[in-house]
Amino acid sequence: MVPWNGDYHFNINVQECYSPAFRGGHLRNLMPLFRMILGWRPVLRENARMLVGIDDGYVLPHAMSPKGVAIGSFWSGTLDHASTAWVAKMMFDYVRHSADTAFLRDSAYDFMKGTMNVYLKMLERTPDGGLALPLGPSPEWGEGWRPYVGRNPSFQLAAIHRLARDLVTAAKMLGEIPDPLWSEVDRGLPPYSANLQRGILIFEGEELLESHRHHSHMAGFYPFDTID
Repeated sequence: MVPWNGDYHFNINVQECYSPAFRGGHLRNLMPLFRMILGWRPVLRENARMLVGIDDGYVLPHAMSPKGVAIGSFWSGTLDHASTAWVAKMMFDYVRHSADTAFLRDSAYDFMKGTMNVYLKMLERTPDGGLALPLGPSPEWGEGWRPYVGRNPSFQLAAIHRLARDLVTAAKMLGEIPDPLWSEVDRGLPPYSANLQRGILIFEGEELLESHRHHSHMAGFYPFDTID
């Protein structure tokens, strides 16, 4: 077999490979990727139904075959819903660069909403009235004695904030009234997990103790641009 079974890796690889298309103005090169992913929507809806029990969501696991079949047994990657959110961000970035509101109306807006619907089921209320993601991974973190998942992963929080803000903007572009839940999520979730001694954390209680090849906890700076 070819390395990694020739899959599409959506926890960073695909997104970074396509990022020059935005900066170079080669926006049409994004459409084959979007058409492939949108063609998987029946499978992604079933993933959402199995994961959180809803019929109007999309879950894109981190490693996929060209036919939309999840590949591999890296279980925390299957829970990495930021893979879906990052693709939703790519679709909306395409709309912002191209002014292709038809694509937003026909495809991207539905994908963005379906992605958020899954996050809404994953979040929980905190005693102070805020919101938290009780369990989630940070890409490629966790082996040996390190936990694979934790509360409020900074990577996931950044993805949720970006998605919530983009949904509000997208709704206004289409002349629709934004769902008030999107702004509530943006207000209620912490921007990242951190402490005064170590700064931004992988997730609550999990410090970056060594160099790591995935930017993970720094995603609020790039790519999601949720931290000033």
